[in-house]
Amino acid sequence: MQKLMSRLVGLIGLLPPLLLLCSCPGAWTAEPATLDSLRQQAATGAELLRQTFIKESRWQRVQQEYERTYQHSGFRIRNTSAAQEVKNLAKKLTQVVSRKMRAIKELVTFAESAAASYIPNPAIEESQVSYIDAKLVEESDPRMEYDRMFLQKVVKNQSSVHIPVETYKGDVKVLNDIYWSNELDKVFYSNKRKDPELLWQFYGSQNGIFRMFPGMKWRQPKGKIDVYDVRRRPWYTQGSASPRDVLFMVDTSGSMHGQALDLTKLAVVSLINTLGENDFVAVAQYPGRQVTTDHTAKPHLLRDAVPEESKSNGTCFRSFVQATKRNKDRLFAQINDLSAYGIVNFYEAIDFAYSMFEEFYKAPVNNHGALCNSMIMIFTDGDVSDSMDETRQLIRTWRNRSALLDKIRIFTYSVGQHQNPTEPLLEVACSNRGYFAEIPAMGAVTSQVEHITTVLSRPMTLYEAEYYLWHNIYLDSLGLGLMTSLTMPLYNTSGNQSFLGLIGTDVTVKEMNAMVPYHKFGPNGYAFAVNSNGYIVFHPELKAQYGWLADSPNVDLIEVEFDSELKRSVRKKIIKATGRTEATFQLYEERIPNFLKISDSVHTYWAERNYAFTNVNRTAFAVSVVLPPSGNRYAEFSPSLAVTISRQRHENPTAVDPFITVIDVTDERGFHPNRQAKFPSKWHEYLVSSKTPYCREYFIPLPPPPPPPPPAPSTQQTPPQVRRQRRSAQEWRPLPPSLTTPKAASTSATPTLVPPGNRAAAKPPEVVEHIRHAPHNMANLLETFMHNRSACNEHWVRAVALDMALYEELFNEMTFVGSTVRSVFVTGLSGIMGVLPAAEASRYQSWREGWFEGYYQRAFERPDLIFASVVPFKSGEVPPSAGRQEGLAYSEFAAGASTTASTALPVVSNEEIGPAEPPPVTMFQAVTMGPDSFKVAVAGVTLSWRWISGSIFNSTFGSLCNLQLANNTCYLLEDGGYIVSANERHEVIGHFLGHVDKPLMRHLIYNLSVYGSVQEYDYQGSCIKRKVQPPKNSAASLTVAAGGLASAALGCLATAGNSLERQLLTVPGLVWLAHSALAQQPDSCIKLGYRYYREPQGRETFQSVDSLGRSVTVLFLNGTNLLLVAVSRSPAVDPALLLAREPVDGADGDDRLDFTELLRETREDPGPDVCTMESRFRMRPNSCYRWHPREDSSECGSGFAILPAVCLLVVSALGSAGIYSFQQQI
Repeated sequence: MQKLMSRLVGLIGLLPPLLLLCSCPGAWTAEPATLDSLRQQAATGAELLRQTFIKESRWQRVQQEYERTYQHSGFRIRNTSAAQEVKNLAKKLTQVVSRKMRAIKELVTFAESAAASYIPNPAIEESQVSYIDAKLVEESDPRMEYDRMFLQKVVKNQSSVHIPVETYKGDVKVLNDIYWSNELDKVFYSNKRKDPELLWQFYGSQNGIFRMFPGMKWRQPKGKIDVYDVRRRPWYTQGSASPRDVLFMVDTSGSMHGQALDLTKLAVVSLINTLGENDFVAVAQYPGRQVTTDHTAKPHLLRDAVPEESKSNGTCFRSFVQATKRNKDRLFAQINDLSAYGIVNFYEAIDFAYSMFEEFYKAPVNNHGALCNSMIMIFTDGDVSDSMDETRQLIRTWRNRSALLDKIRIFTYSVGQHQNPTEPLLEVACSNRGYFAEIPAMGAVTSQVEHITTVLSRPMTLYEAEYYLWHNIYLDSLGLGLMTSLTMPLYNTSGNQSFLGLIGTDVTVKEMNAMVPYHKFGPNGYAFAVNSNGYIVFHPELKAQYGWLADSPNVDLIEVEFDSELKRSVRKKIIKATGRTEATFQLYEERIPNFLKISDSVHTYWAERNYAFTNVNRTAFAVSVVLPPSGNRYAEFSPSLAVTISRQRHENPTAVDPFITVIDVTDERGFHPNRQAKFPSKWHEYLVSSKTPYCREYFIPLPPPPPPPPPAPSTQQTPPQVRRQRRSAQEWRPLPPSLTTPKAASTSATPTLVPPGNRAAAKPPEVVEHIRHAPHNMANLLETFMHNRSACNEHWVRAVALDMALYEELFNEMTFVGSTVRSVFVTGLSGIMGVLPAAEASRYQSWREGWFEGYYQRAFERPDLIFASVVPFKSGEVPPSAGRQEGLAYSEFAAGASTTASTALPVVSNEEIGPAEPPPVTMFQAVTMGPDSFKVAVAGVTLSWRWISGSIFNSTFGSLCNLQLANNTCYLLEDGGYIVSANERHEVIGHFLGHVDKPLMRHLIYNLSVYGSVQEYDYQGSCIKRKVQPPKNSAASLTVAAGGLASAALGCLATAGNSLERQLLTVPGLVWLAHSALAQQPDSCIKLGYRYYREPQGRETFQSVDSLGRSVTVLFLNGTNLLLVAVSRSPAVDPALLLAREPVDGADGDDRLDFTELLRETREDPGPDVCTMESRFRMRPNSCYRWHPREDSSECGSGFAILPAVCLLVVSALGSAGIYSFQQQI
């Protein structure tokens, strides 16, 4: 009823302006002649724009050049389908997987043999063990050589070792581990020789050593503390044991107040951080929350902190949840809010824990739950001996109920320094195949992971399982970007059922992407892979982001593509394919309509796509190829086309560079006419895509040595003939440093380049090769084609050569007359953009990625002539001051505060442009050829604003937009809601209309259905990390003022002796030391934004009235992506209302979208509520090792000694030095 009344009030408020407009002819519905004339104007304007584009862009000339190449058999048009391509891609990935698995298997076989035959030396000393310390080795070490695959200096025939800062290097176990594992270098090196594409090979030890091959220097940012410990990395804990369901039971009774509860919080957080996407977790407290001053609730799962006035109990997770990053973050917030009160009841805690598992195992939804290792982890400081008889009986009763409940392991922890007996806790752990440990101080927190790994790895060890595990993607700490790891456990086969560590290798996302034949897919096709949880392995929308080193990103398929019921159905079928173990590929295909994500992060289209998918053998991955339902047509260049690239003398002897690069294209059959291009061009410029896979690697030599100092000035005058000889010698210069090459190695395909005419000259000086994974510019790409052709794809080499020749012929014919045309560009089959004139190339830098750019995708997806405003689009709000100005005085540069750093640069033109010059307009369209309209390129032209103003606003639509004839503000809007041009207020050009006139944009969306919007979450956003939050109610929290001294203290503790191993500091909050260094750094976060699109049914011309009483005329320029909107300028309208963030009185009363949501750019957002999200389908791993009949559980408990006095002295010294301050948390 309240909504109905608000709508009636809104309608009543609209009556006065409606009556006023109805009294005027043509206000709400114009006479038919008026509407007909407007439609005619729209048709005339659209035709004028189309003819101008065809003429000025030389569209037909580009079409003729490609048709001529096609007719002379330069290329053929091939058809492909998603099903055909996904099968080929799966085969390639399977071959790579097989090579990696063979390498790992050889390493494990050798390592187990070496470990079994090695007799540990109890008296071993550091001087007896030789190894490369990754932290201490220097770049200047003569063993270090630059390796183009690893993009850094490495020791190519030896591994390096990283030892955690809290592990004593002189410990006997550590030294013996390093000693025997030195033998792994033989197999590391052998594997690398067999498979040159093999990346990092590594061995992570249960003793904490991390051995990497090839050896490298461990890089730690300045001022940061090295807290890396391989045993606490998620990939290590997941690879060492089968998946687990873990329930943490936290004692929150009154005795836990203070340090004990702080230690428990940190211990639980530390253990949760080791869980991965195949694990499930729940956290409960006992007793429950305080109900009254003398009464507490029964044990229950943690709840969110809620305002007192809320009647909700704040419960979020009602059972076990998948251990994803977002779920962990929610749990951490709940853990931080724990407080201590009440009296403990151990019996109730055990009963609650088993009941949680029983309920969870009854009916798991969407394969949730590991259903493998089941663990109850109890943290307490209390005496539980009084209830032990009842507790023993209770546990027996629960274990007899089912086989799943019988296999639950119980881990118990005695927290803090107290005098309570710990024997009952030890008994509970040992009798239930778990482990007991004491956590008296911070140092004991981090070691608990090792105990868990030791226990859970026993069944796998006894079964001698070949447990190959492919891990979720992560950002490599060694510098190679996003990657996934393949690991296999290493066992001690001598009979003591111990787990030694993990052997593994990496596969980068770039390596997998390199197998995708993008030239067959076209700009609107792509491939991706997901794992059994639905998380992305590689995808065009996957990006590296800050804050991923500590945790995998866990980006789901429906989080990088628009979500829908149909998309969820396809996702489920793809995930099911990951569970196939057959050696054959079973192909599946689904067709669904959905919104497409254009890569400019602005536009979207509704279209159908075919998803073809299949499994990748011997992995938990499935791969999919997405193409339009009709497949895709692509150009296949004739293998008879020969491309020769050479250096020749410049025709102009006064040129800065005496040589030019000549690209010759010849046809060995003689069918295709010879073509030639020269670089650099005199008139035009090239923009090279960094994403197109022209080559596997790109040649970049080191910079040249500095020039020798000039000779001392002579007092004698130089004879004239000597001066002439010097001038003639300077006329010829050797190749610039960027073209010198190193001496070709025996295994290299890189030739040595000698300048023409100087073949007898000495070889150029040797330099070290540097390889980039993307071409820096056109010169760099051509250098690579010349010097390292074997690393390049011949398809792209031919495409680049033909496009360069075509651009040269096209641009050499063009001359600009007058000031209408600012620039012309063409992006052809190579993805390289040619721009004329060269001075305008900076305008298109943000469009340089060719096929991967939004403009290219839009042109290939839609047949319309497409218009864009400034390149790139502007972001943010238009300043209010700009919103109240008119005329040319406030240009795009005057509104600089509202634009991003990537706003288009001012350009040079034939006309003199002042600082108040409005931005020009760019239009582009796909170039088609043949009867089937095969798209071969995108051609575009940028026109001066003067032409738009004179031809469109003042002429074609003069009755609406000529300021001398009409009192209207006119906007040319493109299909994403951005302003392409305006008849006034030029500072708004390039901005989203919702940032300029919110009531008008709302009117176009909800009243006229001109635009639609789709909500978009960016789960890979980057936000500034404001501060680190230690546990709430902590006795103290650590604020780091100087990380250097703190790091030195940690080093002191680590090297003080084995008795100090992993016992860092007893002061609560010190564990946050490492995280404090990350304060104010970018971190991964979720952002929310909207994409707007033009509704397909919106093609009609009409008039209406908006919520402010202004008349609005909308004209669709059919055949383009434009519409013209003319809105009356009512003097009674307060300009501030145009930028209002909230609906105003008298609005239409529609509550579906408020003005705040009309903001287009993404902004930080908590994301969908994880408490209410529907569980997503997943597949469990095929194997599970949770129990073995010969398992020995006798080693099931240990304690920690009190810290020696030296630690307290270090803490005292740090405190007195003012390195940290203690403050109560709010």
